This record gives sequence, C-alpha cells and structure tokens, in this order.
Amino acid sequence: RELTTDRRKKRAKKSDRLLALPVLAGSHIKKRINWYASKPTSWVLSDYQSTNLQLAAKAGTELSRRITAGRVSGDHAQRLADICLAEQARPTSRFGGSHLTGTILGELYRQGLLDAKRSKRFFENSVRLRLTPSSKVIQGLEFLVVYKIDWRGPEAGFWIRAVSDEVSIDGRENETLAIECSASTSGHVGGINSIMLQGEGPHKLKVDATIIVYRGECGNEADSIQLHQFVLPLETDVEVLGGTLADHVKLIRSPEVNTAVRSCFKVRAWGIMNYVDCGKNALELECDCVSAPPVNLAFDILVQYDDIQLQFCRRHVSQSWPFGYPGFFSSCTNIIPDKVPEQVTVILRSNIEYGVMYLGVFELWEGEIHF
Repeated sequence: RELTTDRRKKRAKKSDRLLALPVLAGSHIKKRINWYASKPTSWVLSDYQSTNLQLAAKAGTELSRRITAGRVSGDHAQRLADICLAEQARPTSRFGGSHLTGTILGELYRQGLLDAKRSKRFFENSVRLRLTPSSKVIQGLEFLVVYKIDWRGPEAGFWIRAVSDEVSIDGRENETLAIECSASTSGHVGGINSIMLQGEGPHKLKVDATIIVYRGECGNEADSIQLHQFVLPLETDVEVLGGTLADHVKLIRSPEVNTAVRSCFKVRAWGIMNYVDCGKNALELECDCVSAPPVNLAFDILVQYDDIQLQFCRRHVSQSWPFGYPGFFSSCTNIIPDKVPEQVTVILRSNIEYGVMYLGVFELWEGEIHF
C-alpha cells in the first residue's frame, strides 16, 4: 500500500509538471512579444487621449511608429491629426518638453495626410513667441527687446524665421528695433535689440512678427522649402522704475553661496600658439554649467596670470531666461599680449547691472569665485 501511494504521488507530480509546461511557455512568449503593437489603432488613439500620462506617452510612441511605417491612414489619420492639433494648441504640453505631438504631425504632413486647413493649424500651432524678458526695468538701464521661441513642431526637419521691421513703443513706431532670428528648438532666443525707455511709469510695446515656416536645415534658407507664412501680433507692458539698482535689487552673498555656485561649474583653459585667425598667441576657455545654481547668476569671466587680467566674456544662468541654463556650455577665446602662460586663474565675477538687463530679475548673486 505504501508503494501504491508513492506511485500515485509520483504520477501526480509528473502530471503537475506536464500541466505546468504550457503555462510557463505562455509566460515566456508574453515577455518576448510586444502585445501593445497589435492593439487596434482606434484603441491606441483613445489611449493617446488618456489622462494617464504614462499610457498617453506610450500610445503616442506607438502611433509615431505606425505612422512612420505607413500603417495609419484614412479616418484614423484624420482623427489622430485632430487629437494632435488640439494637444499642440494647449497652453502647456502634457508631455513637457517632448516633441512627440509635433513629430507625429510632421510625419502626417510629409505623407500628405494633412489637408490645407489642418496644415495651416499645424504650422501656426508650432510656434510660440515671448517678447522681452521682464515687465520691469530700472530708469537709466537699457531694456531688451527680444524673442524667446517655444517650438512645438517636429524634433527635426522643420524650422522658422521670425522677422519684424519695427517695434511700436506707446503707439510710436521705432524702426531701429528690427528683430530677426531663426530656430528649430524650444527655448531659443534671438533677435536681441535694446532701447532706453524714457520716463518712469508704464509703457506698452507692440510688434507684428512675421513667421516663416520652412522644411529643411535650420538657417539654410537657400536649400529649404518655404511652407507657410503668417503674422503673429505680440505686445507687452513694461514699467520703468525710478531709483537705482540698490533700491530694487536684492543681492545674495555669503561664503556658503559662493561655494554652492562654484560647484555648479567646470572650467578649463589652455594656451594656443599661433592662433589660426591672426597668427598670434591666444587663450581658450571653456565654462560648463553642470548643475542648477541656487540663485540667478550674471557674471564676467576673466583670466588672470602674472600682472595681467583679461576679460573674456559675460554669461548668465537662469532656469527661466534666456540663453543661460543648467547644462549650457560656453567657449570663448582671447588674444594674449605675449607668450602663453604656464598657469592661469579663471575668475567668475558677478555683474549686477548685466543681470538685471539680460535676465530681467531683481534677485542676484553677488560675489567672485576663482578656479
């Protein structure tokens, strides 16, 4: 009896193993196959509209893959275009800085799946412009008139020019403030011009920016195809403040802040014999912002050796405006009066006036750090 029982147990274990094999095999296949790629397009379109951003991004990536493979057409293509155009028109994208929506629309356009009306919306939705960095300026300082571009088009293959012949200040046209810039990426700043606003109090700036959309390599107008042109009216209110920098600017200064600012940068310098542009000796400097600083920064970069101090360039770092931001890389070269030194000291020295003008902020680091 005991033997019979053992045999039954052995048979049961063998049966268990036989039953388990299909389950294990099925589990193995499930891991190897991307089942989402087989999901009906109409369902993926619904996922793309989901409030679950992770699911929506997954659906967008899958739709982009299917479009590139030529697997989206007809009613599905038109529905996708309308969904993307609505997404593109939102004040802020659900997908942050991703070009996913613009890339999908760009591929639909390339394949001729956008009619004239949708193409127009696509081009005009792809561009956002901001005019000037600040709503305030201190009397006696120049005020910047500048475009900052928020590009919502495809990640590659399309670019724009923004052009204006004049800026209107308090209803009076000023032709000296013509602005022009080209861009294919978000956050680009260009067309900087400046003006001294006269009189304390409010002022109104208006500009009609002509936007030209191209297909091709950014800046290469000769080999690009012009796709669309439209006028984008912009205006902003600016207040001129009386008083001086000391009356309005809060300065952040302490040894601890200096240490924190220093840790945000990597600086390198080296000498160049017979610099190619002029045949003279030169110093080249690289300043790399590797992390976000604790305060807004505006500074001069200088190099010192022996009894000589040379100013190389000015830079500013802010997460909001305009060129300087964590991750920016700056390189500059300066001719030196004599032989290349063996050792130099690189100095970052705060420049408050420059910071107020270019960043449009009234709280800045004050100090000096050496490398």
